[in-house]
This record gives sequence, structure tokens and C-alpha cells, in this order.
Amino acid sequence: MILKEGKVVFEGQISGKGKGPGKIEGVFYNPAMQLCRDLNVYLFNKINFQGHMLDAMAATGIRGLRIAKECNVEVDFCDKNPEAIKSITKNLKLNKLKANVFRENVLALLHQRRYDMVDIDPFGSPAPYVLAAINGLRNGGILAVTATDTGALCGTYQKACLRRYNAINRKSISSKEFALRILIGFTARQAAILDRGIEVLLGYYEGHHFRAYLKLHKGASKADTSLEMVKYISTDFKIINNPTIDSYGPMWIGQIADEECLPDVNQDNRVLYKLINTLKSECKGPLGLQDLVVLAQEAKINMPKRDSVINVLKSKGFFASQSIFSPLAVRTDASKSDCLDAVSNA
Repeated sequence: MILKEGKVVFEGQISGKGKGPGKIEGVFYNPAMQLCRDLNVYLFNKINFQGHMLDAMAATGIRGLRIAKECNVEVDFCDKNPEAIKSITKNLKLNKLKANVFRENVLALLHQRRYDMVDIDPFGSPAPYVLAAINGLRNGGILAVTATDTGALCGTYQKACLRRYNAINRKSISSKEFALRILIGFTARQAAILDRGIEVLLGYYEGHHFRAYLKLHKGASKADTSLEMVKYISTDFKIINNPTIDSYGPMWIGQIADEECLPDVNQDNRVLYKLINTLKSECKGPLGLQDLVVLAQEAKINMPKRDSVINVLKSKGFFASQSIFSPLAVRTDASKSDCLDAVSNA
């Protein structure tokens, strides 16, 4: 089947129905991840990325093809599936592109070659690949890491989260935010093994996946600085150094996006436009979210409009914004009692 995405035409078999990867049939192409790939293009153009990229689990090669064609970046492709290699080779010809294509286990390849950007987008958890990906990066290189094991990261399956990320999350209004922070914190801890620190360019949650773009810097002191940003969080959103019986983490406690790296997105791409602008509004806010449903129940009133609550909080001098992690929450530095007052007066 010949398909088109962005400026690329390619051959692939659609898997999933827009809400996730679905059943894998043939060479894997997931249309639900187009927003992720759109953002990849916007980000690379925003930061003027000029290095050498590895599309580490390439399948049809759609991500790498788009980066090569729309950002003018040199891209290598890797996949262990021989059918994927055939598909990538054909798709390169369809788009009049040339590139190295490796039929190899990506863990082995990353010990042989070095890149300025490595993209890890597995089916499920990226945990088994992160250390090798970091090892395969040059100093100052970018790791893009995707996780679709949302049940584990969000705390639905706590034992799986503990096995894969050595962290604990719990179901709450903040569980998706904490899931992203657990993923970034896990990557920081893996990087520290190789005496590297991380710089968060952009992290987000959308639909059925978490994704983070992280710049890696060599040096033990860089690693130590990053580890200082990996802590535990108490149920009242206080940062603590050691776990308690009901704490969350360990997780990244720094910003989840660098405002200077957030691209300007065309309003025609409505979902991505909203995602980026919401990130811009909340990226400098505090950890954790206030649940409007719970607040309205405690105030014994119908839940007011989120924007009305935000406006009341801002009028009182508090930071307040919407969040990409839930439409039923606000991010604010106001206390719970102040939030209850805002809900009651919105």
C-alpha cells in the first residue's frame, strides 16, 4: 500500500486505528504516531539540527525519511526485520534519497557507531535500549525516546513500572505527568552510569505515548548535576530525597520542556498546535496537578469551567495554567485551600 505523510510517499501496511499501534501486520506503520513525527520535524527545524541521525527501529523508515527530506538531515536506518529492510530500501528510492540501511540488532549497532541523534521508538518500553542509545551518542548528541507502555508508567501495573524503570507511580490526576518524569529520570540515571548528564529539550504525553528529547553532555560533574534533579515526590507534591510508603518516583523534578526549544506550529495542525501552546503555558509551573473534579466534590458544587478557575487563581497572584496531561486539572502553585476558594468563586 502506497501512503503519504508530510512530504514523503512510502510503502507500508497500516496497523492500528488511530488510537494506538494495534495489531502488527507486516512492516509496522502506525498512523496514530503522525503527530509525534510532525513534532519531530518542527523541533529539528526549530533547533536547526545538522547532525547525523539513527532511526533505530525504522520499520517502513517513515520517521527517518521525513527527517531526511523535510529537515535535510543525514539519516541511517536500522531494523532487524528483513521485510523492513526491503521496505526502507524501496521507500528511499520512492523519495529519491540515499542512506545507510543496517539489518542488525540495534544494541549491537550502537556499540559500533556514533551519532548526533538516536531515535528509540520501540513497541512498548524503551528501557532495554536506553543505555546502548546513550553509548551511541556523541557528546552533545540528542536522544529521542518513546514509551508506549503507558499502563506500567502510569501506575496501573506498579510491578511492571518497578521492573522496567525501578520506580513507583500511582493512579491519580498527576499520574501521566509523573510517568513522563519517571521516564526522564530513568534516562538520567542510565546516563549517569556512563558519566553523562541530560538536558531536557522537550517532553510530552499525547494519546497513547510518552516522548522526550534529551541532550547528553559528557562528564561526571554533568551526571552528578542531573542526578540532583532526580528525587521522590510525596502525596502533597513535596520533593523528598528518600522514598516513603506512599511516595512517587524516583523521577525528574526539573522542567519537562525548554521554552526556547518549543517550535511555532501552524494552526492547521490543530492537535499539535494545542499541545505546544499548552506546554508553553505550563512548562515553568510547579510539580503536580490539582484535580478539579475532586475540588468541586469537596466544595459540594458542580465543577466550574477550568479556564474560569485559572483566571481566578491568576487574579490572586498565583501561577495557573491548563495541562497537556489532563483537561480536568490545573497546574498551580496555590495551596489546596486557595484552589478550593477559586473553584467556589469561579
